[in-house]
Amino acid sequence: MVWTLKYLTYRVYVATSSKRLGDKLVISPVNLNLDEELDCLVEVQGREVVGGVRRILTSRDVRDSNSFETPSRIIPKKEDVQIHDGKFTEKLQPHTLTVLELKIR
Repeated sequence: MVWTLKYLTYRVYVATSSKRLGDKLVISPVNLNLDEELDCLVEVQGREVVGGVRRILTSRDVRDSNSFETPSRIIPKKEDVQIHDGKFTEKLQPHTLTVLELKIR
């Protein structure tokens, strides 16, 4: 199985990791840019992607953090991933961590 992440934006400031967990492929791209969105094409070859979810962790201010006083300042937002022919375009907002959990077979 091979997965690719093609950046559709000229300026790239990103870190990416991945791990296969049984019937799931987890890809975690991080957009390190503070100002610019990053569009990327995610494509899995050698396995069929039959669904997926994304969890996005971000905040308005890069200095934000959770604390005992504000434990929910930064919380993950969960969304379904719309996959077409084994690939999809992911829009990474500035200064975000996105976890893509793809169901494969």
